[in-house]
Amino acid sequence: MGFAASKFDPSLLIQNGSEGSVCILLYVDDLVITDPDLTAISKVKSQLSEAFEMKDLGDLHYFLEIEVILLRYQAQLGLAS
Repeated sequence: MGFAASKFDPSLLIQNGSEGSVCILLYVDDLVITDPDLTAISKVKSQLSEAFEMKDLGDLHYFLEIEVILLRYQAQLGLAS
């Protein structure tokens, strides 16, 4: 699929493309997939589901007890304490 592990954190996988970078963060049995392009995310999820049994839990709201706030209209991702 063309992902490479980050040299800073092996649980962060990055796929660089002409349109941007898709990032996958793996923690135990959870995946967080990010990209501004929802089509790219769907493509990656489809490819992964062909190889692994997966359940899509939808938009991210909490990760490691940190609240995640997604502001699509502002193209921002924020963290709340």
